[in-house]
Amino acid sequence: MCDKTQLDIILRQISDYSKELFGDKFKNIILYGSCARGDYDEESDIDIMIMVDMPKDELYKYRKFITDFCADLDLENNVFLSPKLQSLPFFNEWKNTLPFYQNVIKDGVLYA
Repeated sequence: MCDKTQLDIILRQISDYSKELFGDKFKNIILYGSCARGDYDEESDIDIMIMVDMPKDELYKYRKFITDFCADLDLENNVFLSPKLQSLPFFNEWKNTLPFYQNVIKDGVLYA
């Protein structure tokens, strides 16, 4: 796990990369899980949801790019990122139904 300053730098790098990759379809990043709740330990991963305004069935084209970018950040920073590429329309449709999405809304920290 990393400190808040290092986490902010990592999230900024992911945000910048996502803006390059998705353009105006990139909306935000949500930090969720133990890091967002503050109950993480040294072995915790860093759960992030990358919100993109496109249909869910188009996201597969981009997963490898995000995974590879985050893997490089893992190695550079000695952390373990768990990125989830998420369709904004799909999330909005199911956010009041699926418990996972409800937890992301309740505990998540929004990054632009």
